[in-house]
Amino acid sequence: MEKRTTPTAAFFSSDNIHATVLFRSPVRYKMDHIAACNYNNVHNLLASSSAGQEQYFLSLLEFQQDMYTMNLSTLLPILLTLGFCYSAILERNSNQKSQDNPVHPTVSWRKLSKTIQRQPQLKVNPLISSIASKGSSFEISVRLFGKSQVFLQITADGTVNGTVDCTSKYAELKMQSVGAGNQRIKAVNTNRYLAMDKKGNLYSTTTLNDETIFRQAMHSTAFHTFASAKFYRVGPYDTYVSIGRNGKARNGATTNLGQNKVKFVIFTADRC
Repeated sequence: MEKRTTPTAAFFSSDNIHATVLFRSPVRYKMDHIAACNYNNVHNLLASSSAGQEQYFLSLLEFQQDMYTMNLSTLLPILLTLGFCYSAILERNSNQKSQDNPVHPTVSWRKLSKTIQRQPQLKVNPLISSIASKGSSFEISVRLFGKSQVFLQITADGTVNGTVDCTSKYAELKMQSVGAGNQRIKAVNTNRYLAMDKKGNLYSTTTLNDETIFRQAMHSTAFHTFASAKFYRVGPYDTYVSIGRNGKARNGATTNLGQNKVKFVIFTADRC
């Protein structure tokens, strides 16, 4: 099939007997075909009549419009292809740069320090073995009413929390002395002991161990505190039993003596 060409310009000269018409290929976009036509034929066409002139110029306009349409239809796929190629080159260069210069994750020391503060590492009291070796001398039935306005209780499933109901059977406790100043706290109806693990979490257990021993201290305001005898944060006996106003047990590693939730009033069992 012949490659269609479209005339793009015509040059006329009265000094010459030929008129030169230039043809340009719409695919290559360059003037690569030159043809000569008889000047007399062109002159006769123009001079024959006004109708002939009109027909000639209409034909020329059709050629130009056709050339414009063919140029766009040919140019669009070329531009799309070039665009895809350019995008592929950019992506390849970007991947190569990322491989040459890998990005390492940054560490926020501020966030890391806050995380460490929220999760302090508890230490073990070196005297806990000698404390735990002492047996219980006596016990007393009590209820522990916190300054946060709830009673400490140990439920049937072993959950340690607080209740506003002073008649709750799970709030009936026994304090068993272990040497001087140390206590074990036992729920009467569930036979479970209050304990604190190495992370400062309160839990209950039916087995006697050194995590069930707490240091009891009385303060000038008539409130008592119970700190773990085994674990401490800075110094011995600074991780306290704590129940919030909402009844949830608090982590002992985040407590301090100035908090209301670590202070309890000891009621005897017949008082409610």
